[in-house]
Amino acid sequence: MKRHPTIAVAAVRILASRLRMMTLMVENLAFKDVVGRVANVIKGCADGNQPLVEGVPHACAHITQQELAALTGSVREVVQRALKMLEGAGAIRLGRARIVILDLNVLEDWAAVEV
Repeated sequence: MKRHPTIAVAAVRILASRLRMMTLMVENLAFKDVVGRVANVIKGCADGNQPLVEGVPHACAHITQQELAALTGSVREVVQRALKMLEGAGAIRLGRARIVILDLNVLEDWAAVEV
């Protein structure tokens, strides 16, 4: 670390970023229901602010229900019901291997709901 301080600084930045993301994940698990957590992930993907995988900027484009479940601390079947609920609310439209955001405001409302 003394010989390469730039590497040490980069490592600390990555560690801080991961800690921040983990803190947000724990907060979401504690205060949001599954629908809110799913809405939050979709909203984050739409905003481009949610790096699902470091170094893979387009990871959201190919996210599966199983991956959504893993990100939200749930199971695929519950995520599927949450997606249907968001679709019924007019926030999204489910297509073949695709989620289309119809109304970002409705999606944001669902993402903001706390239990």
